[in-house]
Amino acid sequence: MALDSLKSSHPIKVNVKNTNELDELFDEIAYSKGGSILRMLDLYLGEKSFREGLRDYIKRFLYLNAEAKDLWSSLKSVSDKPVVKIMQSFINQVGFPKVKVELRNNVIDLEQSRFLFEKGDADLKQKWIIPYHLGNGRGLDGTNLLDKKEMKIETTGDIEYINLNKNYSNFFITDYAKDLLRKLGQNIQFLNDQEKLGMIHDLFALILTGKKNLSELYQYIDIYYAGEKSSVVLHYLIAKLTRINLLAGDDISRKLATLLSNRALGKVGYEPQKSEAVVDTYLRSTALSSLSLFEDNDAKEFINKKFTQYLKEERSLHSDLRAVVYSSSVSFSDENYSIIKNFYMDSEVQEEKVKMLMALGYTRNKKLIKAALKFSLDKEVPFAFLPYAISSIAKNPQAKEIAISWFVETWPLLLQRAGGLANMLLRRILQVIVPICGVGREKEVEVLLSKNTPQGLARSIDQALETLRVNSRFANKNKMSN
Repeated sequence: MALDSLKSSHPIKVNVKNTNELDELFDEIAYSKGGSILRMLDLYLGEKSFREGLRDYIKRFLYLNAEAKDLWSSLKSVSDKPVVKIMQSFINQVGFPKVKVELRNNVIDLEQSRFLFEKGDADLKQKWIIPYHLGNGRGLDGTNLLDKKEMKIETTGDIEYINLNKNYSNFFITDYAKDLLRKLGQNIQFLNDQEKLGMIHDLFALILTGKKNLSELYQYIDIYYAGEKSSVVLHYLIAKLTRINLLAGDDISRKLATLLSNRALGKVGYEPQKSEAVVDTYLRSTALSSLSLFEDNDAKEFINKKFTQYLKEERSLHSDLRAVVYSSSVSFSDENYSIIKNFYMDSEVQEEKVKMLMALGYTRNKKLIKAALKFSLDKEVPFAFLPYAISSIAKNPQAKEIAISWFVETWPLLLQRAGGLANMLLRRILQVIVPICGVGREKEVEVLLSKNTPQGLARSIDQALETLRVNSRFANKNKMSN
């Protein structure tokens, strides 16, 4: 959704004007949004109708060529619902909707508009046919369509809460009135993991537009997610708060991330367990990374112990802990930088080399940060590995200023080295370094990229610069001195 929240986004279905556009169009919009729209349609139609429609489509076009509209027609024929109109509104139009929800005198007011991080010349007449699933804990529970700019729904009796996006499967941002948002929080025990994630996602998205305050998110997490036990939800919250801290550098995000990370480790433990769920593995790694970033004493002691044991016996370190132990060890001690770099040079396992290369970027020493950036272009580092090296440096709070200076100096060289054949790698570098590290250097970065825009990267550059502007506005509004 983040990419599709930009003015520089594009529809899923695009008329290609020249071949240089092709690479840029096979992005998150084509794949992730496309899959999300199908998921939305699945919930709206119901599993039975959706599967019957797929069977009808496959049967009718067996050994034949088909178009997207043929699938929509099959789904429409078995469900008797306006599938074609729904899909046309989401596939042919750029962007996606925001649905504003208010409650007045037992009447629910819904209003749709295009969601954008930045105000732009969006078509005010733009409208989607939006499936939504309205639940309120009082029997009002069903799938409906918002096919107008505004709609009123009359209800009877007291409403405990309103949840407009069941399973967070519909492709829109929900902007709840303050009292409705509070009621949803008070009934959070009735929401599943996807819906809990959706609440935080949508609230933060609205904060990025400048229409809500970051303090609202912190209060919401502190009050309503205080007893959260789900590994999926905890992982999302920790990652979100850690990223916020990277931009704002504030004390509240650090404290909340530390609190939730310690709770997460209390749930899954520091050591990997036999046959544990994958989500628990991810949660442990994310929690340890966050605690290491904020120099938590217990996490630091654990990391140092595991790394010391690893130096004595390589097999002592579980594979699921290696990435976080490598990176945190480099962060804690300058001596470990050269150790990990030597291991990178000696290793013949590509997966291990990637983990070690990324670990170098977490050093807090400015000289070593520069050394890591220089090494990323060394002959010992394949060009395909460059995004891995840069991504970790971009997440390092001590490296942001150095990283953007390196980018400004090196971007023309990267274009030359790529030779027009590695736009996917260059796009990834733009995405990870410009929106975060460019905060405070916006004009300089914009001038650089305007003078160095190769064919096939124009849209990616526009997206990176727009995201940078969004992040800069957020950082300037919320930055606090520590």
